[in-house]
Amino acid sequence: MSEELEAEAILGDEARRFLEGDLGKLLCGIAEQEVQKAVLELEEADLTEEKKIRDIQNRIWRANRFAGWLKELVERGDEALRALQQQKE
Repeated sequence: MSEELEAEAILGDEARRFLEGDLGKLLCGIAEQEVQKAVLELEEADLTEEKKIRDIQNRIWRANRFAGWLKELVERGDEALRALQQQKE
């Protein structure tokens, strides 16, 4: 169990450093721009164009999930660190 927690803590730390680094910030910014662009397209889409609307919604979901996955890794890493600290006490 400790090995799993240590692995999660390390991965969470790597995800945090990635998000705080230039590449992570750039990619999160690109994802946010993609969401904004897609929302504008969605606002202008013809309601009868179901496939187009689904495609736009999928782009929004994918862009939002990118940052979400990284943030989840950070949170799981933080939880793993807390659990490891409790085990040591």
